[in-house]
Amino acid sequence: MVRIVRLFKLTAGYQTTKMAALTVMLMLGVLHTELSLATERLQPMPSLASTSRIRQSHTSCDRLPHHLANRVRRDLARQLQIPRRRLSIVDYRRQVWSDGCLELATPGEFCTQAIVPGWRIELTDGTQRWVYHADETGQTLRLQSHSTTTDETMLPDTVADRILKVAAQESGLSVAELKLVEAQPRLWDGCLGMAPPNGVCTQIAIDGWQAIVTSPTESWVYHSDGTGSDVRFNATASPITGAIGLSFIPAEELFYPGNNVVFQMTTKDGLSGTASKMLLLENGQVVQFVEEQGVETVTELARLSPRQVQVFDQQLQQYSFSHFNGLYYGSPIADTRTITVMGRGGTVRYADTAIDQLPSALQRVIQAWEQLIAANLPE
Repeated sequence: MVRIVRLFKLTAGYQTTKMAALTVMLMLGVLHTELSLATERLQPMPSLASTSRIRQSHTSCDRLPHHLANRVRRDLARQLQIPRRRLSIVDYRRQVWSDGCLELATPGEFCTQAIVPGWRIELTDGTQRWVYHADETGQTLRLQSHSTTTDETMLPDTVADRILKVAAQESGLSVAELKLVEAQPRLWDGCLGMAPPNGVCTQIAIDGWQAIVTSPTESWVYHSDGTGSDVRFNATASPITGAIGLSFIPAEELFYPGNNVVFQMTTKDGLSGTASKMLLLENGQVVQFVEEQGVETVTELARLSPRQVQVFDQQLQQYSFSHFNGLYYGSPIADTRTITVMGRGGTVRYADTAIDQLPSALQRVIQAWEQLIAANLPE
């Protein structure tokens, strides 16, 4: 059941035409489809001890659609007879298959000779890996007949040693006092994923790693190339002190909300499961979704001017929002409320109880968003 609520600003000169209302409802219909899958996307975080692999680019067209990610995990869980929550997508990339069987024909099977755009997707349960071939829509799925161990894609020891050595030099601690607790492969640009505020980076693809290093009291984020010869400290995203935990968002939850979405903030209550989502669209609309007890409410909160949208987009660059991509700032408190923030630079998640301990740049992004919304809500 969906209930659409419209809030109107009762000020002189503010009018809403039928055509504007129709446009809003059409756009909300598209956005509603995204929210219906939001709860299914949010799965428990993996342990810090695990080292997983995920190759992804920073462009929206190369992000795995969340409906396809969910379908692949459901299919493999059914075949293995295990809970779906035990499976994580650790690698994906676009692929063009040379036949209708997605290059995984069974013996004696006739395959249509056609070019089929699609995806190659790898999953793991922590001990083994499986590879799926899929078409672009996910209607056709093919599972490779063999699996591999996860050891084949672990962070190389030489790269880990190099990252720890750099971390020791910069922190003033010994390597023995540091621990590399988690790492994920990344496909970087020339800035290794840390663009300057002006956003100018060499547009080349560099295989590399993002790693989390900890001491007994602090955590740091490091980026490196594939060999460890170029290791850079992510000063925007770290250090993190106190009880707040630092880890990675599961790969299947790293998706882009849509080309017409400038910013999105999703809040999920750990106890009740209630989810709400607020979006800023390119046309200036601010739309909120709230799901509670099976009822979803869609509300248009405000309309911003093109200049306001442009200024906020510039603030995301100014505060280096893209430097937080893929990170989760957690809390030791069980069932806490989590907030996932998505923008044109990536996705970051944090526990609401940890907000005062977040890096200052991320706090400024949150404050800029809250001030923008508060200043434009109808009285």
